[in-house]
Formats: sequence, structure tokens, C-alpha cells
Amino acid sequence: MEHVNLARELDAKSGLPYLVEGDILAAQGKVGEACAKYEMAAYFSPDCVGAYLKQARLYMSANRSLSLEKLDKAREESPEFCGIYCILGELYEMAGDSKAAADNYSKFIQSGYYDQDHLLRYAGILYFDKQYEKMLPVLQSVLKEKPEDLVAKRLYAYCLSKRENGEECLEAIKHFIESTPEESQICQDYLCYAEQLTVKKEYNEAITYYKKALNADCKRQELLKDIADLFVKNRDLDSAVVYYQQYFDFEEKPAAEDLLKLGKCYYNLACQDSVPELQKEELIKADSLFKELSFQVPNSYVSYFWRARVNSMLDPETTKGLAKPYYEKVIEIGLVQPERYKRELIESYKYLGYYHYVIADAITTKNNGNPDLAKEEYGEAKSFFSKVLTLDAKDEVALKALESIKL
Repeated sequence: MEHVNLARELDAKSGLPYLVEGDILAAQGKVGEACAKYEMAAYFSPDCVGAYLKQARLYMSANRSLSLEKLDKAREESPEFCGIYCILGELYEMAGDSKAAADNYSKFIQSGYYDQDHLLRYAGILYFDKQYEKMLPVLQSVLKEKPEDLVAKRLYAYCLSKRENGEECLEAIKHFIESTPEESQICQDYLCYAEQLTVKKEYNEAITYYKKALNADCKRQELLKDIADLFVKNRDLDSAVVYYQQYFDFEEKPAAEDLLKLGKCYYNLACQDSVPELQKEELIKADSLFKELSFQVPNSYVSYFWRARVNSMLDPETTKGLAKPYYEKVIEIGLVQPERYKRELIESYKYLGYYHYVIADAITTKNNGNPDLAKEEYGEAKSFFSKVLTLDAKDEVALKALESIKL
């Protein structure tokens, strides 16, 4: 500070003493005071690019728009100065704009004024921008100079794991995991390996590494859903339900897709279960989830279709018609595009046809085998089975049903 004050006495109109004073204050952690000195430096020396860049760095975390404003000012004064693009790249990286980060940081790298740390950061930016082919030679250059650098080795494995030649991808991240001490491994390492194992359909191993990732970063509760998805693929529905439920405990407002997944798990469990009490419990849980789904996406057939299937199982004799209102809703939505919803419409028509047939048959039985009082219900049944044939003229169920209805 003595020399700064002497410099100011020698030239009171120079911004450079303020620039150095700003550096001193910044080193002491006095960010606000440092920025004020840099402002003075820019005031007395408007062409002092360093003043704008140092402000931009200090504002980067707390006020990105102000940081960008200072960088724009630096660019006005010296549009070719490479340091501007270095900081711009970092700023956009922090903002999550990987494309702008890569574009700006590459301009800085092209200037040639970089070191190995800059190259490593550039590789990370390219990774998040999914420029894996461009990233690979950058990492190879870094590893040539720093072969044991953990970050470089990690990014190299990540990069290879994203390329299309599957076996090499899997081996790259596997080698990194096996050759890196466990205390140096992070959540993303396990995730990268788990994703590659999933691609190779090695679901048991993938689940193991998703669990490791979750243990490494307990805040990543969304991974519970990924684990549940893998249990579904592995046909372990009991475990899938446990993990979906844990995810729902974390996610207060689960997405429609997730409601559907858990609902289908309970439905499929019910289809497998031979214990009536458990089966009913699973179906009620499924119905509750599909009901919630219908509130989220009321104009989609999906929730009504699955509620129809659930309620059909809850009414196995089809005497109560529990599934009727839901299949009717599926038809209402599906008729807008019959070809697109052909499968769902056929199932709905068959159910309604059978329901009316069951009602008609009960009326006939009650009247000592006389079908006259059941004509209307038989007519309804014929109508629905006939609609099946308009969508699939060779449907055997519909053909046999129509043949059995003589009225």
C-alpha cells in the first residue's frame, strides 16, 4: 500500500494504482471494497481492460448480469483480448449454458495463451456440451503432460464412455473405477458406470452402482427412481415398488410418468399374486395412483385405461361393471383418432360387450331361460362386439361372441 500511495502521488490521474489496490483488497477477501477500487481504475483509465475483467471475476458468482456487463465493456475496449473469452466461457459454464461456454472458451484456447489447467477446464466444458470427439484429443494432450491427474483420467473415462462403440465405452469407465481408490471416487463415477452397464443390459450390476452413487451423494434422491426402473427391467417388481415409494417420499409432486410406472407395478404385482387379500390391496393402490394420474392429465386416455383394467380385476365376474365408466371414457377419447387408439378401443368394446352380455344372461336365467326381457342388453352386447369387427374383422373373440348371441 505504501507503493500504491506513492504511485498515486506521482500520477493522480492514472487508474493503475487503484487496480493494484483492488488486487490487495481482493486478496484480503474484501470483495466490495476491491470492486470499488477497480471501478476507480476504470474511471481514471477507461482503456484498462484488467479492471473490467477483475470486476467480472468477482461478480461472477453473486451477480452474473453485472459480470457480463463488465465483460461487454472489456470487449468494447479490446475485442481481441483472449482473457475476455476465458472468463466468458467460465461465466456461461456456471450459468449452465454449455454451448455458449464451449464457444467462448474455445476462442480463448485458440489464442494459445493457456496452460494445462485451462485445457482441463475446456475438456470439462466440452463434456457438458456433448462434444466428445473434440474433447478426446484435448484430454490426451493433458494426460501426456499429467498422466496421473485424477480429473483428467476421470474425464477421459467419461469421454470414452459416451462414444458409440459400446464395449470400449464400458471398459473405459470400468478400468477407471477399478484403478481409482474408493476414497477418490465420486457419485458421477458410479453413475457413469451404471449407465454403461444399463446399456449392456447388465441390470444387477447397474443397480449396485446406482446404489453406490446414491451413497456417495445422498442428495441425489432422484436416483431412487432410476434404481426402481432397473428393478422393473429385471422383473423384480417387489423391489421396484420399494424404491418408487422411497422416491415418492422425496418427490412431493411426482410426475405423471412416475405415477403411471408405480401404478403399473402394483397392477402387475396383483396379476401375479394368488392371495386375494394382497391382490385386492395392490389393486386399490394401483387405482389410487391412476386416479391421481387422471387429475394430472385429464385429456389422456392412459389413466382411464389403466383404471379400467384395475377395476376389471376387482370385479372378476363383471357383474358390477366397475370398469364400465373408465372404458367408456377411453372410447370417448380414443374415437378422435381410432387408428391410433385401435388396441385400446378394441379392449374397451370387448369389455362393454361382455358386460352387457353378462347382464343379459342374468336376466335370461332369472326368467327361466326366456331371453325376451334381455333383448335390449343382448342388443347392446352385439353392438359393442360389432364395433370390434370394424377395427379388426378377424377378431376371434368378437366373432364367437356374436355367434353365441342369437337374438
